[in-house]
Amino acid sequence: MTKLNYTELADLLFKTVEKAGKTILEYYDGSEMNVQLKRDDSPVTDADLASNEIITKALSKTDIPILSEESKIQDFHVRKNWKRYWLIDPLDGTKEFISKNGEFTINIALIEDNIPTLGVVSNPVKNKIYIGGKSLGYSKLFNGDQIKVLKISQKESFDDLMKFKPLRVVASRSHQNSKMASFLVKFSSIDLLRMGSSLKFMSIVDQEADIYPRFSPCMEWDTAASDAILRCLGYQIRSISDSFEVGSQLIYNKENLYNSAFIAY
Repeated sequence: MTKLNYTELADLLFKTVEKAGKTILEYYDGSEMNVQLKRDDSPVTDADLASNEIITKALSKTDIPILSEESKIQDFHVRKNWKRYWLIDPLDGTKEFISKNGEFTINIALIEDNIPTLGVVSNPVKNKIYIGGKSLGYSKLFNGDQIKVLKISQKESFDDLMKFKPLRVVASRSHQNSKMASFLVKFSSIDLLRMGSSLKFMSIVDQEADIYPRFSPCMEWDTAASDAILRCLGYQIRSISDSFEVGSQLIYNKENLYNSAFIAY
């Protein structure tokens, strides 16, 4: 594969999500919101589509294939041969956007050999942009005018983490199911935080939560950008079985783009 300049790509991602975020906020602050339902009954707004247009136009200049939630999904027989590609969720947390609670993000990841190596997660409402990945060699948080370099620290083992009292658990605001309830009763003491979008992953980065278990369906573009940032910082997203056994790290560009149940920690 052609050697990439990851610093330049990170700069491109930063500028792209800044522009997309400003456009999304114009719709967010507007008086009317056009909401439609897609085939899977998930909502899509004009803000989703406008963000997607900005991002895909900017990233098309890299000559790297693009896979986006809001564009036509390429057939597997084509994309299975991709060595690298962009994976995009132009507005993650559309339900939160519609309810105007501010808990939505823009997610963009670079996938190489089915592993996320560079990612950006932007929360336009709070003007926060997380960017990083192993290909970049670091992760940063841009919080308004402040820049913080996020550092790798000694992480607890999974078994030790599960003994925390209380265990700080972040979970979806919009997606809840019985499997999550069965998992949570395993612990004698938890602090449960609910929020939308990939901000759940970033709450681990911000050290506001210890784990994020997910048993309801979500797509590869929901996790990839966060996965790149987490891996760079020594955190993990791993599959979790019906019996709550932790398995392997997530793999991307599967024929079926749904993630397995997972736990981030």
